[in-house]
Amino acid sequence: MNNLDMQSQLINIYKKFNKSDKVTELTLSTQLSYLDINSVDFIKIIIEIENTFDFEFDDDVLAPGAFQTIQDVYDYIVNIGIGK
Repeated sequence: MNNLDMQSQLINIYKKFNKSDKVTELTLSTQLSYLDINSVDFIKIIIEIENTFDFEFDDDVLAPGAFQTIQDVYDYIVNIGIGK
């Protein structure tokens, strides 16, 4: 899977759960706090990301605020070796 495919898949996952009327166009620089994602949706997003990219997040990085943007999540996925 190339980087653009990974980025697109990640953005599409967040699009499914975006409840904000203010954020209609998601990019890698989109602030996650702007998406109005509740705790249940947060868990669903984590599970979908793990299933899509076939890995598990380390528990210590799942603290609220650990990722500020979609880019931060993407960077984490790439840094653990997914997509290389």
